[in-house]
Amino acid sequence: MPHDRDSLLKIKNITKSFGGLKALDKVSLEVSTGSLHGIIGPNGSGKTTLFNALSGLIHVDAGAIWFAGEDITGLPPNLRSKKGLARTFQQVRLFQSLTVRQNILASHLEHQNQPLVRRMVMRSAMRESRVDEVIRLFGLTGYSDALCSSLPYGIQKITEMARAVVSGPKLLLLDEPVNGMNVEEVVRVRDLFKAMRHELGVTILLIEHNMSLVMTECEIVTVLSSGLNLAEGAPQAVSADPKVIEAYLGKRGASYVA
Repeated sequence: MPHDRDSLLKIKNITKSFGGLKALDKVSLEVSTGSLHGIIGPNGSGKTTLFNALSGLIHVDAGAIWFAGEDITGLPPNLRSKKGLARTFQQVRLFQSLTVRQNILASHLEHQNQPLVRRMVMRSAMRESRVDEVIRLFGLTGYSDALCSSLPYGIQKITEMARAVVSGPKLLLLDEPVNGMNVEEVVRVRDLFKAMRHELGVTILLIEHNMSLVMTECEIVTVLSSGLNLAEGAPQAVSADPKVIEAYLGKRGASYVA
């Protein structure tokens, strides 16, 4: 597949079945460099299966995944990560017995191309500076030395995003990042989207059920239904599409557009 310099991720006709259930059925999409691209769809539509395929946690049965001009369809998760693809999960996966800073630092060490022993003993000013930068950017300075087990759920989810970007990924897959957050925390995440894109240069592919967030923050929205591409386009166009309204948004779909 030829590489478009404006395209960071290209997915072409990927298919994945579990037994007799086709979770993804020739799904295709393209994510432009620097964009915030949303994926929506009813429960069971294939969204998380798609993220698992992109991050290498599952192998697709057919189709191709291209990242930064390279076919990564058969690569394992660790090699995809080294090439600049990071993700978060629906459920928090922090080390609860470690502090916020230790969690972020552990992620940074994990992604350095150094032998394990050297990574553990190395006290690089550059490494510490990077961790400090991310802690500041994510508004976590006041929580830096707190154990993650003691933090509100919303702060834990923000910490997980910070862990994902400390290694400097090109593309960040966010799986329901504001699920379980209060209104103030959702506003904070909106600001973090801008910071990640404009200060860190991260492209974001987002799965989210918060339609207000998706419809106001994403430039492009892809809709999945029963493992199929149902629609794609600007939020205003997608929210007005009769197929989308029927499958997911309901009669109030247009009201989500600011």
